[in-house]
Amino acid sequence: MKLLYFSPNSFGGLADYAQAQANAIADQGVEVVFLCAPDFPVSADSKFHYLPTLIQNRPGAGGNKLARGFRMSREIIGNHRILRQEIDAQNIQNVLFGAYAEYFAPLWIRQLKPLRDVRFGAVVHDPIRDTVRGPAWWHRKSNQSAYSILDVAFLHENIVLETGGTKPIRTEVIPHGPYRFPRSDISKKEARKKLGIPPEVPLLLQFGHLRNSKNLDLILDIFPSFPQIHLLVAGKEQSGSERPAAFYKQRAIRNNVADRCHWFCEHIPEEQVELFFAAADFLLLAYSRQFRSASGVLNASVQFRLPCLATSGEGPLRTQVHKYNLGIWREPDDSEALADGLEKLLKNPPKPRWNDYEKENAWATNARRVVDTFRDLADPINGASPKTDHRFASSEIN
Repeated sequence: MKLLYFSPNSFGGLADYAQAQANAIADQGVEVVFLCAPDFPVSADSKFHYLPTLIQNRPGAGGNKLARGFRMSREIIGNHRILRQEIDAQNIQNVLFGAYAEYFAPLWIRQLKPLRDVRFGAVVHDPIRDTVRGPAWWHRKSNQSAYSILDVAFLHENIVLETGGTKPIRTEVIPHGPYRFPRSDISKKEARKKLGIPPEVPLLLQFGHLRNSKNLDLILDIFPSFPQIHLLVAGKEQSGSERPAAFYKQRAIRNNVADRCHWFCEHIPEEQVELFFAAADFLLLAYSRQFRSASGVLNASVQFRLPCLATSGEGPLRTQVHKYNLGIWREPDDSEALADGLEKLLKNPPKPRWNDYEKENAWATNARRVVDTFRDLADPINGASPKTDHRFASSEIN
């Protein structure tokens, strides 16, 4: 079996996910052609065929909002044109979108819709699209267009997709596997010394890109009530509507907690990830109600075994925290609830069932379900021929 893996994202959790999943699929005996941009950070131990012909990502590039939108549309449409060219050139019959987005779909779908003999699957990291770009009618049309070619959507929790009114799509639930980072077994004391953090204080870690949805402002607002705690923030600033690091630093100054906050607002290379997790005692996952996806940061933490303070909307993160006792859960977007959860986390930290989590959320399981689904779709007797009406709503198959 041969599968083309489409991965236009070169940075962040989506890129990490794509590489881990593609390697796991290759371990299933599948020939994986990994279509990405030249700046994708391919690991030395990658098991797929690296095909860097996509247009290079340029997150945070300059220009006004209109210029950035035009550049984004040109890159997205151009990448789908390249995808079509590679499908034709290599006689591809199985395509997996590593992260599915509907942006500008009415403009790029014409490249792929004529391919009646190609089976399309997609990992849908954000099944509930709360952010609407442009007029509502364009958002609906984009959803309809994007989902119209899919034979299967892979989700991290059983949910009925919002497809903009298109016919039901078959879904399969797959686990989000844990990430692995280089280890040197640095001690907590050594890590804190390198980062300039006192050795004995309780330390909370917020890791990953700075995003509004992580509610760091609410954390800083409750910090005066916890004078013994320090905060470590590690991750790169985002562009566009996301608040910059300066916003949070000013908040810390206003709340008289700046001396207990440690800022590393930059890209964190893989080989340095251990330093930040080794220094910390607890992980912050205080997402807003609009966040209903799996958390890449949680799956980065699996290797380091940090209990968390977590909030979010209904979705995989909430399910996993409760199922495996990974931390203290509180309702999202509520300062009082966060304060109550943080107090409980400090006084009576949970005992997470990390071994069970790893066993039941392995990349091998993820890849096996993906491969089995594509083989099922190709089976003219037991599966579904491409582009027929043999598709299912998630409630019918899970």
